[in-house]
Amino acid sequence: MNSINVSTDSFHIQWPILTTEIDKAVQVYIVVVALQHDDREAGRIVSSNTSSVEFYGLSPAKEYTVTVVAMDVAGDLHKSSEILITTEEDG
Repeated sequence: MNSINVSTDSFHIQWPILTTEIDKAVQVYIVVVALQHDDREAGRIVSSNTSSVEFYGLSPAKEYTVTVVAMDVAGDLHKSSEILITTEEDG
């Protein structure tokens, strides 16, 4: 997973399609974003043929952890490693 197009209030992430890595068809991806040092989290569920997502409305100069979880057709969850993304400073 990697981040691209990081700005003061948004970022775009992408990840590889995991079907071959988990040996089962992926049903959905669950993307979880958490503000560092805070209890707030946001998430987005995307279809199995999606390999990127953009998050908007974030705060400038803050660190966010991002995790992608693939749910296969059997209902098993496959969690990625977390990445840390820092939004750019405002101004």
